[in-house]
Amino acid sequence: MTPDLTLQLVLLAAFGGLAVTATVTDVRSFRIPNRISIAMVALYAAYALGGFADPRSGLLAGGIVFAAGVFMFARGWMGGGDVKLLAAVSLWAGTEHVLPMLLIVTATGGVMSAAEWIRIGGFSRFLLRFHPAMSGSLPVSQVRDQAVVPYAAAILAGALYVGVSHLLTLA
Repeated sequence: MTPDLTLQLVLLAAFGGLAVTATVTDVRSFRIPNRISIAMVALYAAYALGGFADPRSGLLAGGIVFAAGVFMFARGWMGGGDVKLLAAVSLWAGTEHVLPMLLIVTATGGVMSAAEWIRIGGFSRFLLRFHPAMSGSLPVSQVRDQAVVPYAAAILAGALYVGVSHLLTLA
């Protein structure tokens, strides 16, 4: 194995490790520390400086995703940690992989959100709007009205796609 290939594999493994760490942290506390996203950006800088990626492509993808994320954060649709993590993963995706990565993140997040919505009784409340007579037969959670999902898990799915895409270019 050449030193360049070894460095590339180490950087990709560290990227994947950071994505997993962000997910575990988000699942436990619904927070993603800034240091994880910053470390991911720093690793990307090393990856691009090593000649393994086009920095312009990464900066364009990451910048656009970050700008869209700031808009969604301002609307209350996304958490700040999720925005920063998704932008950092978009750096790694570059313009070549950012759209499929976002599709994977969106689909995974949608499935997670739907499952959580059903778990907290959202589907039961929805049915009760149309069939009030069923009020005694459906379990309805009184804990909260809105599904809360650790979105880093969905972002991890996109990060895995990006990491595997980079690995496939090594062959």
